[in-house]
Formats: sequence, structure tokens, C-alpha cells
Amino acid sequence: VKWESSDDTIAAVDGGKVTYMSPGRAVITATTQLGFTASCNVMCDTVVMTVGDISITDSMYGYWFSSYKTQVVEYNIGYDAAEVWETELTDGSTFGDLFDANVYSSVVQMLAANQAYIDEYGSIPDDLASTAKSQVALAQNENGGAEALESILSNFYVNSEILCKIFEIEELTNRYYSGVFKEGSPDEITEDQIIQRFLNSYVQADHVLIDLYYDHDEELDDYVETDEA
Repeated sequence: VKWESSDDTIAAVDGGKVTYMSPGRAVITATTQLGFTASCNVMCDTVVMTVGDISITDSMYGYWFSSYKTQVVEYNIGYDAAEVWETELTDGSTFGDLFDANVYSSVVQMLAANQAYIDEYGSIPDDLASTAKSQVALAQNENGGAEALESILSNFYVNSEILCKIFEIEELTNRYYSGVFKEGSPDEITEDQIIQRFLNSYVQADHVLIDLYYDHDEELDDYVETDEA
């Protein structure tokens, strides 16, 4: 088998063993004598953000960025295209700029929540690592096994070990906010506040115009225009 790296200055490979050289991303490719090839993405990680004692790496940030982008595309935009992200907003920035800022803000809030939990309770909970490992195991089961999950994660330049760290940060974030906003706390979120937030976030219509010049055609199983309402 012949081994190659797309960038030896980032990740060098010798006999299948990959060696970290500098921060960045590279593709490792193995080619057999019969011409069959297999490739995997590797991330030579570096810390990109720190809040107190909590740090994240380039690959972790990239995972969240990709995850949030997928959610925006699937549940809001419907498709991924350059013109969408380049759409100019009223302040002169683009939709892509707004998305970048929101991802950055979300990650900062997670790190701040993790540090706030430590400040509040003195340490990280003993079961945090085991909980994250259980979540990784669940992801493996849902995606066809450990090997299949590793293949999927490689597209994001992460592996199950990094995913476990990501799940730890997300879990501790959830625990912190659950404690802050729980019933009886000074910052408790009441049902009235939830309802008010809902009402303030959606447009209410007093009049809705409905075009009645349509009828249902049973044979076509579709709605067709008619001359009469």
C-alpha cells in the first residue's frame, strides 16, 4: 500500500501512521498495487477559543458550525447555495456574516455556561464523561455502528473521541441552564413569559383572503380552477 498526504506540512504519513506537523486539515490516501484507493480526512487540531478553564479546538468549532448550517438549510432555507449566504442585509452585511456571528455567539455562550457551572458548583460532575460516552454509543447505534459513525464524522474532521468532548460541553451547558431557570429559582421562566415570547415572535393576522375559485378533481387528485366560487 502506498500512503500519501495532501499536505505534508500539516500531516505526514509513513506506513499508515499519521504524524501531526502543524495546525490544519489534510487528506490521507492509501493506494493498493491494483489501484484501489481509500481516503480519510484528518485535522491537526489547535485550540481556537478559551473561556476560563474551558477550551475548544478548531475541529470542535467546525463541527458546531457544520451542524448549525445543516439545521438552517434543512429547516429554514431549504437549499444550500452561494447566493443565499451572499444575500445583503439592510446594514450592508451578508446573511453569511450574520450566520457566522450567531455561531460564534452560540459557542461562546456554551463555553461561558460551562465555566459558570464550575464556578457555581466547584467542579465538573462525575457522571459527565459517562453521559457523553452513552450519547456517542447511541449515535453509533443510530448510524450503523462505530465504524460507520467514524466514516461520517471524518467528513467533519472529527472522530468519536472529539465528539465525546463536544457532547460533554453541550451536556454541561444544558445542566447549567436547567439549574439557572428551574422552578423556584430567581430566573425561573414562567408559562406567562413563554406565551408572551411566542406572541411577540409571530405575526398575527386579522384578515385572511382565500381564493375560492378552485375545486377538487377526484380523478386528478388535485385542485383545479373553476368559473364559480
